[in-house]
Amino acid sequence: MLVVGSGKGGTGGSTVSALLALAMSEGGRRTLLIDSDELVGTLHRLLGIDVPVGLQGLRSGTQTPSDAIVTLTNRLSLLPGGPGPDAFLAENTAALSTDERRVLVRRIGLLYGDYDVVIVDAGSRLDSVLAAASSGVQRFVLVTATDSVALAATYALVKAIDHKYPGAPVDLLVNRHED
Repeated sequence: MLVVGSGKGGTGGSTVSALLALAMSEGGRRTLLIDSDELVGTLHRLLGIDVPVGLQGLRSGTQTPSDAIVTLTNRLSLLPGGPGPDAFLAENTAALSTDERRVLVRRIGLLYGDYDVVIVDAGSRLDSVLAAASSGVQRFVLVTATDSVALAATYALVKAIDHKYPGAPVDLLVNRHED
């Protein structure tokens, strides 16, 4: 399980997540790509697909994580983020609380045994990155840009990860850097 995150939005984490998932699936591994942003979700847009059920649709418990899976290829599946197509009908489209996120991550974690690789696009919110890792992370991939705010925020994220998951492997990708 890989968790891709960043200290600041807009650094390319979703693109890196999608490219990693595509590479893993093309390498013959059954891959699940998860977009953990319940408010907007980016990966389904990036991959050009409609979302039947977003993470927000899983909040009530009436939908299962399996209901939300979109098969992209025979080896690549997506659990899209965002509210889903009926968001305007939903009464509760606020961000998940920490407890709601933990419960949802546990429910989604039951799917992991069906895949060789799970890649979670955890975004840039600390609670989202740490919660995504709670189902058995093997490696973090942190994406940052070269500006001082992105670097400082990603450094803070590295410190938080090390505090919560001491010794967990963390790879750093500095996006948009010439050298």
